[in-house]
Order: sequence, then C-alpha cells, then structure tokens
Amino acid sequence: AEAGSRVWAASEAANGATLTVLKALREDLVAEMSGMAEAAAAPLRVAVGGLAPVVTTLANPATPLPDALREAGAKVLKQLLRSGMIEEG
Repeated sequence: AEAGSRVWAASEAANGATLTVLKALREDLVAEMSGMAEAAAAPLRVAVGGLAPVVTTLANPATPLPDALREAGAKVLKQLLRSGMIEEG
C-alpha cells in the first residue's frame, strides 16, 4: 500500500507539471495567434488542438493530479473546446 501511495504521489507530481506546461504553452500560442492573419494562425490552431488528448486525460477524475490542479485541467479542456481548437465528440 505504501509503494502504491508513493507511485500515486509521483504520478500526481508528473501530471501536475505536465498540465502546468501545457497550460502555459496554450496561453502563449493563443497570445501569438491573436495578432496573426487566420491563414498564418491555422497551423498553430492545429498544434493547440493536438494537445486535446493529453488535456482530456489530465482532466479525467481518475488521473492522478493534485487537487489544486484538478480544476485547472478541466478549465484548459473547456477553453480548448470553446475556442473550437478541438472538436467535441
């Protein structure tokens, strides 16, 4: 049980760090795209949309993630959906 607890804690830390990086990357890319012509921003939109599977996994309640970041994971996923960068489905 103790080993499982350590694994869970390590997974929470790794997933939390991943979410923090993805959130910052998304914010940076969205800021860059705001001043671009649509045609120039299109490849970046595809790149941001490519983050969806990872963000979806991190937002899943079964994924080890610090409670303090659980809401942030759901928020990033909602932002991706709302922006149309990924398709609901």
